[in-house]
Parts: sequence; C-alpha cells; structure tokens
Amino acid sequence: NYSRHLTGRRPGEAPPTLLDYMPDDWLFIADESHITVPQLGAMHAGDHSRKLKLVEGGFRLPSALDNRPLTGEEVWERVPQAVLVSATPGA
Repeated sequence: NYSRHLTGRRPGEAPPTLLDYMPDDWLFIADESHITVPQLGAMHAGDHSRKLKLVEGGFRLPSALDNRPLTGEEVWERVPQAVLVSATPGA
C-alpha cells in the first residue's frame, strides 16, 4: 500500500502498471465492450471508496490511496489503438 514512497511518485500520480511495459504500437481489444469499458473507471471508484474508509478510520496511511487501479482516463492515455467489440444489439 505504500509503493509511492518506494518508487518516488508524487501524491495522486498513477501507479506503474503492465501497460507501461507494452510496446508503443500495441493493440487493445475489448470483447463485450459495452460492459468492459465502464468497468475500467468503476474499478478505480470502488477501490478508492474502500480505501478512503480505511484511511479515514486510521487503519491506513493516506498514501495507501495511491496504490490503486488506473482511472478510465489514465487507461485510455496508455492505449495507442483499440478495437471495441460488442455483439449486444443496441448497446
């Protein structure tokens, strides 16, 4: 929960992820994208809500909030090209 201190990142800065090691021209493919894409942002929101309660209760240091999933915006900043597929009519 305290990787920010070990990596020298600033508070609020995105944590390192597997996406940081992908080549510059990699292709993101999302099947059932009408479900997958909203989940990208929801992962961050759910994690933040849970950890915020722990920080507010004194069970974690505030820096624990920085060890988190990427926000939806941060994910798309790291995706150079994408194919979004959905077989659900009208979605």
